[in-house]
Amino acid sequence: MSNSGELYQQIILEHNRNPRNFGEVENPSVSVEEYNPVCGDRVRLMLRVNSQNIIEDIRFTGHGCAISIASASMLTELVKQKPLSEIQSLIGKIMDVFRGKASPDVLEQMGD
Repeated sequence: MSNSGELYQQIILEHNRNPRNFGEVENPSVSVEEYNPVCGDRVRLMLRVNSQNIIEDIRFTGHGCAISIASASMLTELVKQKPLSEIQSLIGKIMDVFRGKASPDVLEQMGD
C-alpha cells in the first residue's frame, strides 16, 4: 500500500475508534437519519444553525462500518462553525468532481 493509502487508512481507523462530535444536539435546527439497507449502516445527523446561518453545533449518532462512522466524524469536523454558504460551495465542488466536471485534485485541497 502506498504511503498516502496507509495515511488514509490510519485516519479512517482513528475516526472510527474515536469519532468526533458523536452524540446528540440539543434543540437541533435539522435532524436527518439515513439507512443503507444493503449493509445496515444507520447514521443520524443533527445540527443547530444560528441566526447568522452558521453551523453552531453538529453531531451524529448511529452504527455502521468504519468508513461510515469515520465519514460522519470527519464531516462534522469539516463543517462545524462554518456558514451555510461556504458549505454549499464545498458541496458544489465535491459534486463537480463526482460528475467529472472537476479534477480530483480539488478534493486534495480540502485536506484529510
